[in-house]
Amino acid sequence: MIHLDDEQVQRLIHDEVAPTAKASLETHVEACRQCQDLVGQARAEEEQVFGLLARVDHLPPVVGVSAVMRPASSSPSPLRWAAAGLLAVGLAGAAYAIPGSPVRDWVRALVARPAPTPPPPTEPPAVPEAPIAGGIVVAPGLSFQVHFLAVQSTGEIRLTMTEGADLIVEARGAGASFTSNADQLVIDNRSSAGDFEIAIPKAAPRIEIRVGSRRVFLKDHSVIVPALPDSGPSRIALAQLGGTSP
Repeated sequence: MIHLDDEQVQRLIHDEVAPTAKASLETHVEACRQCQDLVGQARAEEEQVFGLLARVDHLPPVVGVSAVMRPASSSPSPLRWAAAGLLAVGLAGAAYAIPGSPVRDWVRALVARPAPTPPPPTEPPAVPEAPIAGGIVVAPGLSFQVHFLAVQSTGEIRLTMTEGADLIVEARGAGASFTSNADQLVIDNRSSAGDFEIAIPKAAPRIEIRVGSRRVFLKDHSVIVPALPDSGPSRIALAQLGGTSP
């Protein structure tokens, strides 16, 4: 079976075929699924092209090619550029209807071209955490105090609750020393500017944390001030903790 070529398809949809040949072509198209698809695709592509032309919200002025062109020594005005653009669009629509025109292939390639994939979002580089420079593990009694001797210029205390029985303190950054007895842990942080991580056992009856003369944390059985979040550490700044508290 011989199928319709591009020229026959274009002449058929534009009613440019002699009556005798038209009847034969229409009969063939009715019986041939491949040619039905070709005719349908050609009509759809043509509708898409003329749909693009219809987006122009007003009729373009009648402008001749000679009126659009300007001498090379002068700059074209925006109006003339617009007229040239409308003229080019009109010429493209006319060229699409010409049998065998390559414009149809360009339209097909443009419609079938996939949308560009957006670049993945960039994430800010992770700030490396200071290594552990020292630490201590103690078993708190019925009442235990953690005492930081000084307010630092920078740094923070990160508190978490654990299921273990020991209180664990880790210093991130050099310059801290630890001294402990039965009911107190003294942290000499006068030469430190780093962070401290403290794991507090949930089973401990009473634990207090002081910075200088100020109390910044208290766990008295089920009462916790300030309250710790359900997930993640609570952060207490070691800077600007001046003043006193009970």
